Amino acid sequence: MSESLLELLRQRRDESFALHERYLNTQHARVLRTIGFDRRYVRAEGPYLWDDAGEQYLDLLSGYGVFAVGRNHPAIVTALREVLEGELPSLVQMDVSLLAGILAQRGDDRGVVPAHREHAVAREQVQVLLARVVP
Repeated sequence: MSESLLELLRQRRDESFALHERYLNTQHARVLRTIGFDRRYVRAEGPYLWDDAGEQYLDLLSGYGVFAVGRNHPAIVTALREVLEGELPSLVQMDVSLLAGILAQRGDDRGVVPAHREHAVAREQVQVLLARVVP
């Protein structure tokens, strides 16, 4: 890829609904247009979103735990950068992750992370995010 990912996203930001309709979830894009949610969000911080017209929105519909720490929390950004730059062998199917074990232990000690083995992969991803946020 000759251009950066961020530059590609900036150049093609007006295509998001067309791309979703054609390649991902046609009905979801149509529903968003129908109910007036066809915004082009360009920035996010904590529970807030900003569209390309500069309007700020308090996102009360979000899920996936975003409100536990908010979007783009500095501690999570730092933790993700550190893990990615460390080139750790994560999500290996035929292995057990040391990082996941350590983080699960920390979370269990604090009552933060549920101890359901069948959710280990999702829990590992969440634990990486929580590692730096929960002291």
